[in-house]
Amino acid sequence: MDSNEDYIKIEQSSRKVDNITKKAKFRRKIENIKKGRIIVRNLSFKVTEELLREEFEKYGEISEVNILKKPDGKLVGCAFLQYFNYNDSTKAIKAMNGKDFLKRKITVDFAVSKNRYKNAHKSEFDDSIKDNLDTVEMKEEQETKIEKENKAKSEHSNGEEEEENDDNNSNITDDDKKIESEVKEKKSDIKKEKKYNEKDNEYTVFVKNLNFDTTNEDLHECFKKFGPIKYALIVKDSISGHSKGTAFVKFLRKESVEICLAQSGKINLQDFVLEVLPTLSKQTVKNIEKQKEITKKEPKDSRNLYLIREGMIAAGSTASEGVSATDMAKRLRLEQIKSSMLKNLTRFISRERLTIHNLPENYDDAKLRKMVESRTKIKPIECRVMRENKPSALHPNGKSKGFGFLSFKKHEDALLVLRKLNNNPEVFSAKHRPIVSFSIEDMNVLKIKEKRKQRSMLNNPTYQKKLEKLKVKKLKKQMEKKDNKSNTLIMKKKQRKVKSDEHVELYTGFASKPGAFVKLRGTFKLKEQSRIHEKTMKERNKKVRREKQLAEVRQEKQEKKFDRISNKRKIKDTNDTLASKINKYKSLIGANEEADSKRQKIGARGKWFMD
Repeated sequence: MDSNEDYIKIEQSSRKVDNITKKAKFRRKIENIKKGRIIVRNLSFKVTEELLREEFEKYGEISEVNILKKPDGKLVGCAFLQYFNYNDSTKAIKAMNGKDFLKRKITVDFAVSKNRYKNAHKSEFDDSIKDNLDTVEMKEEQETKIEKENKAKSEHSNGEEEEENDDNNSNITDDDKKIESEVKEKKSDIKKEKKYNEKDNEYTVFVKNLNFDTTNEDLHECFKKFGPIKYALIVKDSISGHSKGTAFVKFLRKESVEICLAQSGKINLQDFVLEVLPTLSKQTVKNIEKQKEITKKEPKDSRNLYLIREGMIAAGSTASEGVSATDMAKRLRLEQIKSSMLKNLTRFISRERLTIHNLPENYDDAKLRKMVESRTKIKPIECRVMRENKPSALHPNGKSKGFGFLSFKKHEDALLVLRKLNNNPEVFSAKHRPIVSFSIEDMNVLKIKEKRKQRSMLNNPTYQKKLEKLKVKKLKKQMEKKDNKSNTLIMKKKQRKVKSDEHVELYTGFASKPGAFVKLRGTFKLKEQSRIHEKTMKERNKKVRREKQLAEVRQEKQEKKFDRISNKRKIKDTNDTLASKINKYKSLIGANEEADSKRQKIGARGKWFMD
């Protein structure tokens, strides 16, 4: 039995050794594969895979190029390159490290595994935290010792002499107990975090306007004048570890806190005048933050810049499917023009007026109006096609510029029309789709128009009588509003609200949401969008061609099969006809032979014999 058990143990150990060797071999293979991996930092945001390959393939063959990107598609400025040979990677590092590439100095080095990188950063961060904690713990230990000694002295002085002189052994036990309690306190401080006590606020002080170079020791020395200090800590940023310019100082007496607060604005430290304030409890801080959030006024978008994103089509999205390259280029050009126009702060985006581009040459005001009414069932107030001033034989009113304007009573109507007409392939044609967006207006121009209207109305004698009637109507409305203020406000809010997902088709593009902070796309992003769209269009065209070719091949195969079947049927039919003809011919020959034989018999014996 013992020998069998030993044999089983030996087999198990051998299997473990085999598994370990296999794992080691597998790891070595992975390490050998990723030996030639390089990281390139401080790259330009205009970099592409093709440019990187051209630059780094001078030193050897590259199997992989990985440019790092954020989730929103923006570049990070970093990339990984994988060489087939390790020697090629070393050559690339020596040649390209510290050199200019696309007007930026790049740094090239060997790539490190994720776990190794994380562990290295964790160790650095943990060391910095431990150093700060050790300094705080040492100071707290010293202060606790001083407090306990003072308490012990006071107890001994106030205690009775009889208890002191009773037994010598009792003093030893008390000392031992004190040491044990101190050790336990230290362990609890190390293991457990300090609990927050509201009573500590009475002894602590908040210091502002500190120099960023000041340390805890400098602060401790500065505030020693006012009394014994428990700790003096500077507030630091959790990520960077730099000072925030503020600190907390805790005293051992309340008197020193009062003296320190009285001296606020008079304390100098490193040529900085310090401001001392009493500390607040956590609840009061939370309440202040809540009040700030409530009273915080959201910045108003008086220029309606959020509407520029309405109907915008991004390359690679579902809305861009089927859009021609010319239409996409035109869209991006118009977007660029709008962003340059909106740099002027007097200009804004109107909520009730639309621009429509890509209009056919034969479209006039009436045709445009009919098209809008038939497609959306909403009547526009203004419907105008822009034309050239030069009339011609073909175009007596002037040639169409290819765009026009539509205005409506409500913003909701304009938004609905935009979402139904923009990029709709059924309106004009699939290749030339309508480009609809909110128009850009100028405040100065609108003011001039209003002044002209007012002048013309004042000069009109009939308008003065109308003004008096309008004033009476306005007064009546104001009186009614005062009575039913709450109801009118609720109704207005309900009318203004428009669901962002309402009437949004796949081809319409982005649905804008109101907000003050709107980022316009730059020229570089627009160029990149056009390049991406061209690529996607080429890929789609390739797929369409391939599908057509496959369909043609399938049709040819089906036709061939049909021809084969029809040929077989023809052959069968021909064979059947030949057989029938041969049978007929045989029957005729047989009939003729019988007739001849009868005749011969008749000739020899006579007719009477046959009868």
